[in-house]
Amino acid sequence: MKDINSEVKILLWGPPNSGKTWFLNSFTRSVSLCDLYDDRFKYDLGEYSGGLLTDQLHISSPFEIGDKHIPRDHTWLFSRSPKQNTYNAKISAYSHLLHLIDYPGDMIFNFSEDTSTLIKDVDEIIVFLDPTLTKDYHSKIAVSKNDEIYFNDDLIDEEFKLNKSGSQKLISVTEYQAQVQKLFDFLIHWGREETLIIFCVTKADEWLSKFKGNISDSIQHFFGENIYRFIQTYRKKFNIHIYINSAVGFLDEDKKESNFNISSNKMINSNIWDPINSELPVFWLLEKIELDRLKRKKALVDQIFGDQKVKSYLPYFKIDRGGYYAE
Repeated sequence: MKDINSEVKILLWGPPNSGKTWFLNSFTRSVSLCDLYDDRFKYDLGEYSGGLLTDQLHISSPFEIGDKHIPRDHTWLFSRSPKQNTYNAKISAYSHLLHLIDYPGDMIFNFSEDTSTLIKDVDEIIVFLDPTLTKDYHSKIAVSKNDEIYFNDDLIDEEFKLNKSGSQKLISVTEYQAQVQKLFDFLIHWGREETLIIFCVTKADEWLSKFKGNISDSIQHFFGENIYRFIQTYRKKFNIHIYINSAVGFLDEDKKESNFNISSNKMINSNIWDPINSELPVFWLLEKIELDRLKRKKALVDQIFGDQKVKSYLPYFKIDRGGYYAE
């Protein structure tokens, strides 16, 4: 078994039904796709228990990771190893033990006692911003016209509105913003400014074709200008990334038809399952850890060759999504 270079804890944070467990499914799928498309590295991901690698998690269709109504702590072993015997590839090969924490949304979003303790002990927090859970989403589907955003109720799918209103609790953008503010306040109180924060604007397959704009436009539009403004303010203290995600992807190349049936809560066609950006949050963290390791100059050989190693390091593979969407 490969040596484990680091252990990292990643917390999935967001309200109920914001896509946390679906994200875990789609991350395993994205790792499989990276293994297929990247001609430089082999990607392996498997369940890890009792010091042993058990089941591989390269999958071709969604599976039930666990009951989303109870706390789940998944321990997976991830590795990136060279397909080609080159210096650059060898110094970029690492293995990491990933602890991915997926608590029920009502516990984590409302800061229960158990989850508050978790927050101060993780390396990364993925914040799930789900536009479809906001109360005014159904009257604010945005389209672009002459570089201005306007609202068009005719674009809203009636079946979607009925399903949402009947099965899931909707929240106001004010409540969403207040809880995100509490998250930052908590991290600052405990001196956790080194925590990597990833804002994940979820379920893009349901709204992206109706929205023409960049990431900042989508956050300001769906969640209000205030939330985007204080995210930018906190970038002075925290390392923050923002990106758009779809755990299921689309049925068509033009990315207009979602690969998800809202009524059945199932994927339509798992044979063309192509998540959008589900690899990015974990890969950003691992890149940071690996580069920090290469920058350390404890031994004399590191002082001589350390800078060259950093320059030779190969970043993680990014699946080409035609510009979908990260900053």
